[in-house]
Amino acid sequence: MNTALPRPFGHSWVAKELGTFVFSAPILGAIQAAPKGLLLVSVSRLLGALGPLLAKNATSPLPASYVYLAVTDKDLRLYGRAFNAVPFELGRWNKFNYGASLRARGLRVSLDLALEGLGYVSLLTPRYFGAAAVRPVLDLVIEGRRGGPATFVDR
Repeated sequence: MNTALPRPFGHSWVAKELGTFVFSAPILGAIQAAPKGLLLVSVSRLLGALGPLLAKNATSPLPASYVYLAVTDKDLRLYGRAFNAVPFELGRWNKFNYGASLRARGLRVSLDLALEGLGYVSLLTPRYFGAAAVRPVLDLVIEGRRGGPATFVDR
């Protein structure tokens, strides 16, 4: 019997790439997000030898590259991916065992996560351009957070 899985929300190419790593549960949604400070790391490369000093811990505790966020029916997973490399798992957190909130920041939405083992993490996603694909995944993250759903703060 062949049962088709529902198409995941968010960036389908991320879900397709992570599908080879996630075996235990189907991916409900997946997106690519930038850790807070990634722009500083990118710009600091133009400053030569002074650049690494300015951007030393800009994206800490996450790697200085884009991050994949995947939501399954059981947990939330974060994956890092270096340029031209295979994605690697940063961690996974069961539903209702992590804190999450959304904040508007200019043209982006900040997903602030409180994750055991990593601490506080801020991921930036589009607010206007391309936000239609990202918003359902952010809603899934908020639904699974500790304490139940929250409202979107638009400042």
